[in-house]
Amino acid sequence: MTACINTVVLDRDFRYALRDYFNTLSADKCEDYMQRCGVTYTYAKSHLIKTRSEASHMPGKMLIYALADESERYVTRLQSVYHFYPEIRDGLECIVKAGQMINCRQEQLRLPEYLYSLSDEAKSDYARRVGSTRRYVTGRLIRKQTIPACIPNKPLLLALADEGEGQVSRFQALFYYFPEIGQDVLNLIQ
Repeated sequence: MTACINTVVLDRDFRYALRDYFNTLSADKCEDYMQRCGVTYTYAKSHLIKTRSEASHMPGKMLIYALADESERYVTRLQSVYHFYPEIRDGLECIVKAGQMINCRQEQLRLPEYLYSLSDEAKSDYARRVGSTRRYVTGRLIRKQTIPACIPNKPLLLALADEGEGQVSRFQALFYYFPEIGQDVLNLIQ
């Protein structure tokens, strides 16, 4: 398998690409791969790359990218992100089916645009619905025209989209926090 993602089937080639790569490596090569990623083989096998179920731990952004970057182009960053966030499938599928170029910057900024279009009272209500405070959401998670100060945990990230009154997809919310997958998305629809 190559890193070419032009003719993939989303669930098979995306959700399992990282696991499949991991399983093709010999023990020595796998140890080396995990060391380059900054984790131990045991940790990766038991928490990140399960054979029959989802990952039991949610790694940070840098580790998600390292798992792709250190795979010798076998796994793309988008495939690595998809491994941990399969909930973005519907949004990604819509983009692929449309087969048209997307404006990556516009997709990436959908979440902050939605939040900052709300009144102060509506922002507070939105923060309450996602299980947080307005100050935390507007000060740390979603910043206007700048990168966020931190990445929310998976349930909160999904809630940021789900409580967006249909204005923000899960893919768009994830894209705000992982903008580096933009080129992979463009490659997918070309």
